Amino acid sequence: MPDNYLNEKILIVDDTPSIAGYIRSVLEEYGYAVSEAFDGNSAVMIANQERPDLILLDIIMPDIDGYAICSLLKTSGNTRDIPVIFMSALNSSFDKIKAFKSGAVDYITKPVQSEEMIARVRSHLNIRRLNRELLETNRSLEEKITERTKSLEESNKRMTELNRQLEQTVLKYKEAKDKAELAEKIKTEFLANISHEIYTPMNAIVGFTNLVKETDDEEQKNEYLAYIKSNAIKLLSVFNNILDFSQTLTGKTSPVYQKVRIADVLDSVYKNNFLDAQSKSLEIIISNECDKDFEIETDRNMIFRILDNLVNNSLKFTDRGNIEVGVSNSGNTVAFYVKDSGKGINPELYDKIFKPFESGEDTYRRTNGGAGIGLPLVKSYVSILKGDIWFDSSPGAGTIFYISIPTKQDTAAQAKTFSEYEGLKILVGENEDVAFILLNEILQTMKFEVLRAKTGRELLEHYRNNPDIELIISNLSLPEINGSEAMKIIRKMDTKIPMVAQIPYFSAEEKRQLQLSCCDAFIDKPANIQQVKEIIKKYVNITKQ
Repeated sequence: MPDNYLNEKILIVDDTPSIAGYIRSVLEEYGYAVSEAFDGNSAVMIANQERPDLILLDIIMPDIDGYAICSLLKTSGNTRDIPVIFMSALNSSFDKIKAFKSGAVDYITKPVQSEEMIARVRSHLNIRRLNRELLETNRSLEEKITERTKSLEESNKRMTELNRQLEQTVLKYKEAKDKAELAEKIKTEFLANISHEIYTPMNAIVGFTNLVKETDDEEQKNEYLAYIKSNAIKLLSVFNNILDFSQTLTGKTSPVYQKVRIADVLDSVYKNNFLDAQSKSLEIIISNECDKDFEIETDRNMIFRILDNLVNNSLKFTDRGNIEVGVSNSGNTVAFYVKDSGKGINPELYDKIFKPFESGEDTYRRTNGGAGIGLPLVKSYVSILKGDIWFDSSPGAGTIFYISIPTKQDTAAQAKTFSEYEGLKILVGENEDVAFILLNEILQTMKFEVLRAKTGRELLEHYRNNPDIELIISNLSLPEINGSEAMKIIRKMDTKIPMVAQIPYFSAEEKRQLQLSCCDAFIDKPANIQQVKEIIKKYVNITKQ
């Protein structure tokens, strides 16, 4: 898809025509004007003549290397403002510090990945456009101090008005008295818990943008722009987690199975978190007990996001020591773990860490950041991949998360539809409206008839009055009669009806006791569509139709 800024020019400096030609074809496809240079002297000459908007510069050149070319460009008044992105082969000796000192703004590795290259090109062209606008604004502001003050006052008035309108909009949502009221409760909780995650990087972006306006020091300006970029990436990460988690809840996330080399996933997780670990003087240790070419059949993105979120979570709560990521293979299952030497988890929070938007309950997360959906997203992905997740933690000593994933998936079984279950009756014991809405939506997509019990007493009454109930799913903490006690009573009356307990966290002992007394299976809270489907296929009897 062509970009909007069709007049922007890019100079490719590479002594290999085939590589330069490939890069040129990609850039031209996106609407950029492209020039090429095959040696350093030509590159400097073309840059001074054409003054491109961005330069892609290879490190290894036949006459002078890329570092020297970049330094020459930065000493010329015609070219010093042109952003330079280095290109370096993975197996070549590349000095990042030297590259940045010579004036480069970024680098990409060869072989060039088109999507990565376009993303970086767009980013730095956008920054260049912003710099031009900021410089022009500075010149204008220096000449007209009075106009500057007036403009700021007008901006403040506009912001005040926008805030007033936003407050009115929120108020209208709160005052709504229709079927969307319960859905709005979810939105309100969501906004309250991620506000810090959004406003912190947003304020940093605005603040450093203002600092860029006030300085003419290029080195300092580049430092400020680096902070802007870093916080923009953090903000994007928050939105990605929100989008991905919402898709898992609505059942729109389906795994894409392929052969995945575990060593490559571990390497990607390490690289993605290395700089954050380095900033806290922490070490990330990779412990791979599998063969270096060991592969499993799974969704690569989900495995990466599971481990990446767990490592990122450990980084937030670890101030010293290290974070260890390990993997081992035991036949049909591959087991991962992420271990840290951080603050640990208070036992009172065990049943909350996998619940979305619960970070407000945890003072550790308030201090260290987190939108409250990283671990719930991990649990959702693990469930979609038909795996298990559990953890051990000691306050003040650290936490270790364990994940087990099948090495091979039965994709044919997943294609099974649920039309044969239409009309069957399910009894749901749930006193929390939001939790019931989510589970009910999942069951309604399969066209079940759903009965709701808000108390343990209602659960017993519905069961007695509806002998055609095929499955019972219940929260264990119902009022009047405890949900687990109500299910035990039902089990004494009927030893065959399948009953499923729904709770955010179970210890191994709790599961054992519940299985002995009443429960056939367990699902997460909030409900996960993949888990519900597996329960239906395994326990619901369709022979009565």
